[in-house]
Amino acid sequence: MGNRVALLLPGLVLAASCIGNGLLAPGLWLRKRLARDAALLVNTLCALYLSYLLAKGVPGHPIGIFLCLVLHQLLILGAICVGLVWVGPVYQKMETDRVQSD
Repeated sequence: MGNRVALLLPGLVLAASCIGNGLLAPGLWLRKRLARDAALLVNTLCALYLSYLLAKGVPGHPIGIFLCLVLHQLLILGAICVGLVWVGPVYQKMETDRVQSD
């Protein structure tokens, strides 16, 4: 039983991170500081736990891939904290040629 829990726990941690990011996404889009800080906290805790498991070694489990997914989100959130801003597409008005009727 303990071995099964050891194999399921990293997946549950990754799922919790994904659910947390999904729930905090609307707040991140609205640039809410509380949402950003909460997302950073959740992802940092998940990354630390998965790093611990990677160092400890859980045989038969791809913890490195899970850690990579969490670290990507953590890097993006960190970049947002230091000022990264996604600029939306700029649409230009198309000027239509009007045919002048005589």
